[in-house]
Amino acid sequence: MKGKSMKKALCILLSLLFILTLTGCSQTDTSSDTYEKFAAENGIMPSIDSLSDCRSVQTMKYQKSDVLPAYTLIAEYDAEHYPSAVNAVNKKYTYQKEPMTDKVKENTLNPSFSYGGYDFSILELKKYCKEDSEFPEELYFIGINTEKCKIAYVYFYDQSLDVATSFEHILTDYCGWDQRKDK
Repeated sequence: MKGKSMKKALCILLSLLFILTLTGCSQTDTSSDTYEKFAAENGIMPSIDSLSDCRSVQTMKYQKSDVLPAYTLIAEYDAEHYPSAVNAVNKKYTYQKEPMTDKVKENTLNPSFSYGGYDFSILELKKYCKEDSEFPEELYFIGINTEKCKIAYVYFYDQSLDVATSFEHILTDYCGWDQRKDK
């Protein structure tokens, strides 16, 4: 009788592990120290200290199973300082102008889109991404939310990603956009 119970328990445990493997696990870290360490190494994403006059900052490191983590910083401004913050972002970064076609040559996406109250633009691939990366492996998103006076910075990298059906899909599934606290 004991042997049957052990086998049954083992089968249940293995089944649960198999289901978890299929569904994938994700982890979220909202520590500003974690983000700051990344930003210092990355050199393109802003440090928290470099954001002048912002009212609050939210950071997030999101990691989906075995994919490299994505990093997000969202800065909120008061109505008085928001326009100058947007101008500073637009002066600092160069945006992708041409549509991008994924590795398998199935999908072409425009570099600007709206999602969740933000107007997003992709930073210029050739200027900011690794030389050997190919769209959609590495992306920098800048999102502007004029209604809430917020600016979002999102970094994503997954060398194994070959297909990009939409940026919304990448933000949600790979960057944890729906996991953020500021919704």
